[in-house]
Amino acid sequence: MKFNEDSRVKIPTILHLMRLGYEYLSLKDPKVTWDHSTNIFTDIFLQSVKRINPGLSDLEAKQSPEFAKNKSPDTPTNRICTSLFQRERLAFVLRFAFAYVKTKGGLQKHVMRYPQMFATKAIEQKLEEGVNKGIIWHTQGSGKTALAYYNVKYLSDYFQKKGVVAKFYFIVDRLDLLIQASREFTSRGLLVHTIDSRDAFAKDIKQTSAIHNNSGKAEITVVNIQKFKDDPAVTKNSDYNLNVQRVFFLDEVHRSYNPKGSFLANL
Repeated sequence: MKFNEDSRVKIPTILHLMRLGYEYLSLKDPKVTWDHSTNIFTDIFLQSVKRINPGLSDLEAKQSPEFAKNKSPDTPTNRICTSLFQRERLAFVLRFAFAYVKTKGGLQKHVMRYPQMFATKAIEQKLEEGVNKGIIWHTQGSGKTALAYYNVKYLSDYFQKKGVVAKFYFIVDRLDLLIQASREFTSRGLLVHTIDSRDAFAKDIKQTSAIHNNSGKAEITVVNIQKFKDDPAVTKNSDYNLNVQRVFFLDEVHRSYNPKGSFLANL
């Protein structure tokens, strides 16, 4: 099959939704009644109304205030359906919002939570505005590591479109967090490279290659800075590659922040 917009997005989307039980309707079919102003298939809508109200005739349904109200595109149900099934958002979900996680009980399919989706889009928006740092506020257990995983996928694609290769770091300040994060990333299919010493980090930060593996698989480097001295020279790289963009996810390392130091600020 030729690789184009139809084969990359439309056909996989249609097949995926039909497997979930949705019915495919062609807008070219003259039997399909589609109200362009509200984006509603009126016959299907009427059938649903009559199924809920069996004694209602078509005329009564069309003349009822509830029918007119619920046809409005501004109703909560209409807004969420239109938003969720917007073409660009659906394509985003299918490409970036799924994770297949290996667990002791087998393979689990995880879907990006809506705060993670909006955080990802906010990151893209800020990058487009020229902002290169920011804070994403998470409560404990709300998916910080998962958000970083999804953004390895999404930002790799984002920077690739600009001719730049992204290199990802996940910074923690305790050994147990390094182990936990490495396990979470590995279970989602990322290749994980770990660093637990200042010298190893200094060496890695000066490398101009984006990944350590030869297979081309997505990769992230997890760094434990617990024993690092506040040395700003660690993050300096005079022989940098302009086509490599380093992306740092700092996980609660404010606990190791030294107000008189400059390591984290330079990072």
